[in-house]
Amino acid sequence: MIYPTFGADSYHYNTIPFIFSYLMSTFKKKQRKKKMGIQNLLKYLSSITYSVEIGAYSGKTVGVDGYCWLHKGVYSCCYELCNNVPTRRYIDHFIDLVQVLLHYNIKPIIVFDGCYLPLKQLTEDNRAQKRKENLKIARSLEREGKKDKAIQYYAKAVDVTPQMAYQCIQVYKKSKKRERMRSISFLFIFVFVLKQSKLLKQLKVEYIVAPYEADAQLAYLYRTNKISAVISEDSDLLVFGIGKVLFKWKRNDGKGEEIMLENLSLNDSPKFRFFYGHIVVVPTEVYVIR
Repeated sequence: MIYPTFGADSYHYNTIPFIFSYLMSTFKKKQRKKKMGIQNLLKYLSSITYSVEIGAYSGKTVGVDGYCWLHKGVYSCCYELCNNVPTRRYIDHFIDLVQVLLHYNIKPIIVFDGCYLPLKQLTEDNRAQKRKENLKIARSLEREGKKDKAIQYYAKAVDVTPQMAYQCIQVYKKSKKRERMRSISFLFIFVFVLKQSKLLKQLKVEYIVAPYEADAQLAYLYRTNKISAVISEDSDLLVFGIGKVLFKWKRNDGKGEEIMLENLSLNDSPKFRFFYGHIVVVPTEVYVIR
């Protein structure tokens, strides 16, 4: 895989592939059913997962998987989003999280997904079809008066779009179009965001729209010492070689679950006794550098 920097005129590519050989073979078949990240990976690493307060990152720069925060925010207004009712609750949720980090003197760099990966087109089409099915079920349940159950399906039907990311950056009051923008080019996204950004600039928060998914961009920021850790719900970030990830961070009590790759050799099961922090992956083999 290639991790691009974010330059105005050109890209620099750093080939630092990283993965767990044991877990790759264990979860290969399960990945088709995953919702976010590698299924059960965090469960297998529970012995090296520690509770950490967000204040522990004070004075540091952390990367944030922007779409993870958006996914959390849309659950509170899934009905409105599915029925084209104007709402900014997910925007307020997003900005609240940013302000909590700033309160603790933590400098966030927000990384948003860019275009869809062409190789995942079939996966995206399947997800879109599933969302349509869930929307039909939700509206059917609503007509039957089963509102609580309908909301559960509205939550499954809602989609986080690039436009939502724009709204978090630009704070749109009105949106003329609610389209998915599946075919929008990365160049257009980058120029659009640079010209239109408002609120994040007012908060003095850095943000990046990755060429494709945010994972590789966050990994590059970590490998080049631009960030000390990443806040996310996606276990894929560990596979990308990010050495410190904070999962399940809650704004209310400020606590989250931290996993550090340097502790991988201490994991109870599976064992990684010969892990030293560097694994190189080629198409058919996995080599551990000792």
